[in-house]
Amino acid sequence: MEKVAIIGMGTVGRAISELMGKTYAVEGYGRYDDKRGVSEADIVIMAVRPESFVDAADQIWFDAESNVPRNKQLIISVMADITLRTLCHRLGTENVVRALPSPAITNCQRGLTVWMPGPRADIARAEVAISTWGQNLQLARKKKEEDEILLFDALTARHLVVS
Repeated sequence: MEKVAIIGMGTVGRAISELMGKTYAVEGYGRYDDKRGVSEADIVIMAVRPESFVDAADQIWFDAESNVPRNKQLIISVMADITLRTLCHRLGTENVVRALPSPAITNCQRGLTVWMPGPRADIARAEVAISTWGQNLQLARKKKEEDEILLFDALTARHLVVS
């Protein structure tokens, strides 16, 4: 059974933990938890707030004792506004996926997740993992970062304001 480490145990992190826990060995890490176990995970879910990403990345990438090459781990980010280029650069790997689940996930309900693989992402593993959250729609990677941002914004209706 593959191991999953979830960084960020807020509403989304807890929901993903519950949904993935039926298929994977899941370990959740909160803000103040010792994160050395993250290096042993096969899949790492980044579920922190975007403004906390840099601090979270600095805490976990990776303990010097780890024998796990970073590029063997699949990193799935569910953070809004953090692009694939930023993820790859900050985390030092291109085995990265950017995913945005629908709001249904916050109630531990399966919904639709749109996702885009990084340059060297393990697409098959990503699809299997993300499918535990419900339906999924893989987007083609964009050459321009601006196109990636526009596509995610349009598909997730992130900028719509309901009055």
